[in-house]
Amino acid sequence: MHGSLIVLSLLVSTVFSIDLSNKAFKEYTAIKNIAGVHNIEKTKSTPPSTTTQKWYINMVDPEQKDLPKDIEDVKGCPSGSQICGLTTVKLPEGDDKEVTTEIFAFSSKLVPQFDDDDEHDELTVKLSGANWGDKTLEAVLNLKCSPDKKEDSLDVVFDYTTLKINWENNAFCKDASAEKPHGKHHKDDHRHGKDRSWGLFTWFFILLVLALAGYIIGQAWVNTSRVGNSGEFLNELGDATVETAGKVPEFLKQVVSKVTGGGDRGGYSAV
Repeated sequence: MHGSLIVLSLLVSTVFSIDLSNKAFKEYTAIKNIAGVHNIEKTKSTPPSTTTQKWYINMVDPEQKDLPKDIEDVKGCPSGSQICGLTTVKLPEGDDKEVTTEIFAFSSKLVPQFDDDDEHDELTVKLSGANWGDKTLEAVLNLKCSPDKKEDSLDVVFDYTTLKINWENNAFCKDASAEKPHGKHHKDDHRHGKDRSWGLFTWFFILLVLALAGYIIGQAWVNTSRVGNSGEFLNELGDATVETAGKVPEFLKQVVSKVTGGGDRGGYSAV
């Protein structure tokens, strides 16, 4: 049976480099927390054997010297790989031997394309043009901001044309986490609230000034309407202005008292 198994070593020239120092990750201040090799696998029953497809993703941080720059330590993956897929077949019970039947990789020569979707808090990394046998493969990594997830949440779909990996982690949130921009929004809302309050106060002040001006002019006009002398009108206008100005402090004092709740107050008082 062993001899009848045809091992497919179908190689896509080695993987693209997902370099976390790339300017596309500039706004993701916590992105380097996920530096290193991550993997996800799916197993299915293929009687009389069991088939497992496992994908390895290496997020490279050049500043961290103790982390691998490729997946050369993963048996079966081509040296220099940054993303590598292995399909293995395990023979029936009683035989622990596993046979690698498919090897997938993406070349470091391929240039990744980035698409930042602010609406869905998602960064997409796409790599196109890898060859696997007579097929052309594409890899799409959807890096989703998930504030509540500190551990990896990975899901993979591969149809032998497109490798799609959905990856959720709080490291994919801008400004280190969702809480920080959330707090920033609250701060902005508070500032905008103050701006709106100042606008209402300004309009109230303008209306008050116009009302006082109308009252002063009206009072002076009534007092001089019988005389009809412009000089008398101006005198009355001056007197009315002085009289009204003297009443303004008392008026403002009453307004402040009403607003701040001054005056007699009922309720409990400590003795």
